[in-house]
Amino acid sequence: MLTVAHKPELKAPEACAADFLQRLRAPARLLLALSGGSDSTAMLIAFHAALRGTAAEGHQLCAVTVDHGLRPDAKAEAAAVARLCADLQIPHRICLWAGAKPQARLQATAREARYRLLRQVAVDMKASAVLLGHTRDDQIETVAMRQARLDPRQPVSAGLAGMAAATLYDGDCWLLRPFLGQSRSDLQAYLSDQRIAWIDDPSNRDERFERVRVRLAKRPYRLEGRQIALAALHRESRASAIADLIGAFGRNWMNVLFCLDRRWPHCETELAAHALAELTALAGGRAFLPGREQIERLHAFLDAGKPGRLSIGRAIVDIRRNTVFTYRDNRDLPDCLLQPGERTVWDGRFVIENRDPQSALRISAAGEVQHAAVPACDERIPQALRRRAGASLPVICRAGEGVEGQAQPTASIQRRIPRHDTFLPAFDLKLADAMASLVARPSYGEAPVYRD
Repeated sequence: MLTVAHKPELKAPEACAADFLQRLRAPARLLLALSGGSDSTAMLIAFHAALRGTAAEGHQLCAVTVDHGLRPDAKAEAAAVARLCADLQIPHRICLWAGAKPQARLQATAREARYRLLRQVAVDMKASAVLLGHTRDDQIETVAMRQARLDPRQPVSAGLAGMAAATLYDGDCWLLRPFLGQSRSDLQAYLSDQRIAWIDDPSNRDERFERVRVRLAKRPYRLEGRQIALAALHRESRASAIADLIGAFGRNWMNVLFCLDRRWPHCETELAAHALAELTALAGGRAFLPGREQIERLHAFLDAGKPGRLSIGRAIVDIRRNTVFTYRDNRDLPDCLLQPGERTVWDGRFVIENRDPQSALRISAAGEVQHAAVPACDERIPQALRRRAGASLPVICRAGEGVEGQAQPTASIQRRIPRHDTFLPAFDLKLADAMASLVARPSYGEAPVYRD
């Protein structure tokens, strides 16, 4: 059973919590994701203690426990966590992941569901941000898993920066990790010293899962501590340089054709290849960048400097004399119906909402014929490219009606940036803002906490 017994002295986790609170940009209502395990329980106790001290400054703490419905004991464990919060007078909510559970990708699907539920509770409880209890151990495990997938002949990957201390989820919910510098053993010692029990989830010992296998192997990893911090700085610096290049040389035509002017210095061709990889993901509606081999193909293609076309994922890269263009490959474009009030992500590229109270809408691709005569917004864009890129524009009409001669249906449409709209680590914030500016969207905003 979880019990509470406070001590007056400020322990290391409490000092970490107090420092974090003092770095918040404004008074905040923080929603703590509380599983009942040692990491999140220690964070709850530490933040509760810090908020009773000088670090309060108008901040508030609430908590949520997600019951995934995967174990018989989960309901009783959530109730025990609720009692702990009641003892501490911390508002708490239990949220259930309902419905059938998948046989494959169970952990990944459960994680996706957990973030969706956390965001919803954050909205309901008017929280400024969600606190996640990831520790230094989690960070090292994350880096180890990414490291295992790398080609040892390649230079250090940006992925070895590990988890960001701040990540923007779904464009409006900040996920903050205050305890990335704390070790799990120290947090467990902190709880034991205060005679507070925690819950051991048996799935943390299930070797079917990669993270558990990494955890149990207890091998020394090449990247830890300061090296992870340096990898994070490298990733942020590189993302900033790519953002500058896109800001200086990038252009956009109707949110379907993206261009890089080839005036960048020759020494930046490798960087331009990565900027173009970002644009191909945007043009193709992909949430992930092309793989390393495809980026190397882009680099070689740019370095050769000859006119031609290259297919990368769902995007076409077209080199002309002074400009590199990228647009959606026109194969496999979706055709769907959207009922009144429904909202969908069409082709990964556009968020479309049916605001017609009565009529269903049909969404399909324009095709080359309809957009052959679309006027140029930029005389440097050849008409043939406008025609090809314009073919991937969504066309919206009422179900059962044609486009011609009909009144414009009531719908909203916004360009998505799949790479950044779901999970945006603070490392990549400047790059994401450059992409948002390119498609005439507002910036993503700044993280609610100042740097260390």
